[in-house]
Amino acid sequence: MTEKFSYKGKSICYTFRYGGAVPKKIYRGLAVFFCAFIGVFSAISVLLLARRHFSAAAVAAAAALFCLIPGAFFCVFDRWTWRIGRQIALWLSDEGLAEVRAVPFEYAARYDRKGRKVYRFGVTFEAGERKITRYSEIYDTFFANHRVLPLDVLYSPRHDEVMILREK
Repeated sequence: MTEKFSYKGKSICYTFRYGGAVPKKIYRGLAVFFCAFIGVFSAISVLLLARRHFSAAAVAAAAALFCLIPGAFFCVFDRWTWRIGRQIALWLSDEGLAEVRAVPFEYAARYDRKGRKVYRFGVTFEAGERKITRYSEIYDTFFANHRVLPLDVLYSPRHDEVMILREK
């Protein structure tokens, strides 16, 4: 079952290179948290300045410190997700993109710092007349939730990348 087609980046739930895709809810939640943090900090700063507990220079220095740290984190996270999205878009532009069904298998397992069992797993599938086996590059809990289910897999032969589609 090999076809040529194009998919939107939002239909991908896992890639073997980067792991699970970051849901937009988490990204929006970080943006809302950052805006709320700045709003609360601004309100507290105005109250402190009105009561003259601190000088304007001290409040400005604290504002710079407390707004730059979450702002820098948000910018780094934004750049990271943008880069991953760009890579996935590149893989999806492959003309030889093939959709196949594959059952995952355990390749290696270990325990993370929280004591959870995390897996590095693989899939074997046929693309055209070739039998292909690929392994994920990271350890995570994705395999524990999808161990017996056959997965819909996208394979990009030009970039040699495996992507797992979101379940319907």
